[in-house]
Amino acid sequence: RLVSDWSSDVCSSDLSMISEKPDVVVWIQGRANGTAHRPILRELIANERLWPPDLNILTLFFVGRPGNRSLQNLIEYEYQQYKDIVQNDYIGGYGYAQINLYVDLI
Repeated sequence: RLVSDWSSDVCSSDLSMISEKPDVVVWIQGRANGTAHRPILRELIANERLWPPDLNILTLFFVGRPGNRSLQNLIEYEYQQYKDIVQNDYIGGYGYAQINLYVDLI
């Protein structure tokens, strides 16, 4: 689901913000506290000027839920700006990356 509050959805959980079917989906698995890294990744990877003009690119950042409310507020603010963050309740640790990916797909 897209960024959501602790108890209720802040944003619509559908993908209605996608105007047309993407040709390429750039899936970036990150951390909730990666607010400093995501702008850099948006410029380096999600920058539409770097892709062929005939491709429709969709970039999504998949992050877990933070342990504190102030960080959640930052994520929600960032989502309102870019509409490219998906949050889920993940099992921690690198060894669980495949399980977390599967959870995102269902």
